[in-house]
Amino acid sequence: MAFKTFAVAGAGHIGAFIAEELVKQKAAGKVNEVVVLTRPTSTNPATKKLAAEGAKVVAVDYTSKASLLSALARIKVIICTFDPSAFAAQDALAEVTKEAGVQLFVPSEFGNPTENANEGRLAAKKNFQGKLRALGLPYALFFTGPFPDYCFLPFLGLDLASGKVSVGGDGNALISWTCRRDIARYVAHVLTTLPNEKILGRTFRIEGERTSFNNIFKAYEAKTGKKLDITYRTSSDLEAAVKSNPNDSGSLLHLAWSIGGGTVGKEEDVTNGEFPDWNPLKVVEPLPPYVQERFLTLKTVKSFLSAMVNYSVVTRDAESDNTEDADKIRSTALVRSVSGMSNEIEVTLAQVQAVIDEVQGHSIPISSFEEFLQARSPERRSYIIRQPHRKDVFILKVTHPSQPTSPSHAQNTLAAEHAFLTNLRTNSSLRLPTFHALDTSLSLIPYHYLLLSARLGTPLQFARAKLTARQNLQVDLRLGCYLKQLHDIQNDWFGTPKQEHAGLYSWQEAFTLLLEEVLAVAEKMIQEGRLGVKLPMEDMHRYLSRAIGFYLFDDCEVPSFVWFTGGEDAIFVDMSGDSEMEPPITSFVGFDHALWGDPLLEQLFVDPSAALLSGYGDPLIVFPRQKTKRLWYTLYTALLVLIEKEGCEDEKVSWAKEAVDKCVNELKDAPCY
Repeated sequence: MAFKTFAVAGAGHIGAFIAEELVKQKAAGKVNEVVVLTRPTSTNPATKKLAAEGAKVVAVDYTSKASLLSALARIKVIICTFDPSAFAAQDALAEVTKEAGVQLFVPSEFGNPTENANEGRLAAKKNFQGKLRALGLPYALFFTGPFPDYCFLPFLGLDLASGKVSVGGDGNALISWTCRRDIARYVAHVLTTLPNEKILGRTFRIEGERTSFNNIFKAYEAKTGKKLDITYRTSSDLEAAVKSNPNDSGSLLHLAWSIGGGTVGKEEDVTNGEFPDWNPLKVVEPLPPYVQERFLTLKTVKSFLSAMVNYSVVTRDAESDNTEDADKIRSTALVRSVSGMSNEIEVTLAQVQAVIDEVQGHSIPISSFEEFLQARSPERRSYIIRQPHRKDVFILKVTHPSQPTSPSHAQNTLAAEHAFLTNLRTNSSLRLPTFHALDTSLSLIPYHYLLLSARLGTPLQFARAKLTARQNLQVDLRLGCYLKQLHDIQNDWFGTPKQEHAGLYSWQEAFTLLLEEVLAVAEKMIQEGRLGVKLPMEDMHRYLSRAIGFYLFDDCEVPSFVWFTGGEDAIFVDMSGDSEMEPPITSFVGFDHALWGDPLLEQLFVDPSAALLSGYGDPLIVFPRQKTKRLWYTLYTALLVLIEKEGCEDEKVSWAKEAVDKCVNELKDAPCY
């Protein structure tokens, strides 16, 4: 009997394809349910497309057993497509799989065989197979070789755009190549067609084409009429390059391929026959006349290398830390978006390393580098950077050097955020990131950047479930005290830093300007079908006119520091201590929307606990009009979330949609007197 219910963990460069093919099987009646697991902070646009096509997108906390068990209810097959930086999530899934009733676990393989791996990321994959056996979990492996629709990149010496390519050895070594769409079609077919006994415990070795670089180049020249300039690098040259620079991942790959490390196994062991109508693409078919120069983030390179290279074939200095090599890859590719969106921000590992080296005065290789999605926007990216043996992490925020004039409600500039942090460090006892650099010179990277460091810990939103009732009360009391400290810091004018030039001395004037800006953007997005909620604009403006007429917002007379969008996803606690003691708050991050205004605007006051209010001290809502004011603040916050997270479907967006509907209904008859 074939499997009918599936969960795909990760919807990235291979997972999105697999989920899409399973959804097609669902439409054909062969599958009952397809669940796509994402993190609550994910802004991956692929999940929205998958949801529209019939998948169920579920945000899960991989540190919460309850969250995982709930997401895996009725699921019989888990397919993991994580990159190496997320292997901890794969471990977490394995721990709950049996209890959830899952019958098959497909781990993150989808690359070169791992059975003979002794070190590096491939060995980590091999060791995970041992964990699955120890847990008594049936599993299936899929070895696919490299992806021709993904890896012909200048970074790897395969610069088809310029016509210059370089390969290891004589170019005749055979490599198993399989396009990602074809991998997804094969996986979906065998898992929904073959009987269980032909899947459980099996290794599938597939290849779209087994061929050499020389054959690929010959076919490419015939297809395009373009002559390639080919350079052949000897094994000794590649070994010397890797020995002198273990981070030379291009040489690392070509060395592995040149000595036979690129196939999925013996030809007689290939399992293409399990899908008789498969008909996968040949390598040259997905290659356009030229491949646009792409920008490789560390995450992309790590994911690619981890799937393709068996590090045990490479000679290294005895002093190198082999298990960390996959995390130390440096990319020198230029910034260029495949889609042609020239304003898209992308940062390479080499650029980040240069920034860190400048601050530290010497070079310590970065062990991991990932985007911090909580503060993501088209104009800004934030990255979490880790180094070996360092307890705190670096936080790098970057923006375009030439930004068009942004509205007052948009994210604060890096300089404004730095100014807020400096003020808070001087006038409060909050645990805040340490400042290292604010650079607009463009001398190191082609962006303005702010570099901070902090001891993060666990986001409070995820820690809550692990805390006792007493600990939650203690944390809320502490938060109330900290918020009071923030709001006791005062200013001469109201509004966001972008409103400073207006010299606004009325909170009602400052806030209504912000609100009307956001309402105008929301109205345009509604007309274009992009906001995801309905908003009766005529009614909203009538309600707002009534509020202004009653001076609803003018009972705030002193401009206080307001964190505003800071929530439990931006508050980190240390969970490593005594399980009965109060967990210390390690850091507050994300002052992207901080402003000077009414303390009641604070997002943490949307639904505050009694303990938080007790720690804060002063009463917030005494009269009915103050409750109405809080409704307007919630509406403003929710619209801001929907505008800035357009195209995303996560927990915060779901909250925002519900909040908009609730506020619109309640504002209709809300008192302003």
